[in-house]
Amino acid sequence: TTRKAVALSLMVPGLGELYMGEKNDALRAFVIEGGIILTYFGFNKYADILRNDYIKYAYQHAGARTELDEDYYNTVEWYSSRESYNISVREEARRLFPDDRE
Repeated sequence: TTRKAVALSLMVPGLGELYMGEKNDALRAFVIEGGIILTYFGFNKYADILRNDYIKYAYQHAGARTELDEDYYNTVEWYSSRESYNISVREEARRLFPDDRE
């Protein structure tokens, strides 16, 4: 039945076509869906490689710590060195707390 073919296609794209006897359409759907899945995992792996690269770069060039979370690296990317970050924090503290001598 058509309902069963639709249900099968919702579970696995192309399975409904195969059930209905449309082998070429089923193969096309399997190949496209497989390509999408492989692309997804490929880009995730590539993102992990890039993340490791920027962590190594930050460690080598700015002395950034390697075991911290993503927020740390989002903050680090805006400063050329640890000292420039510390200066920025002090300046912001002076703006927020002008009467505090420390």
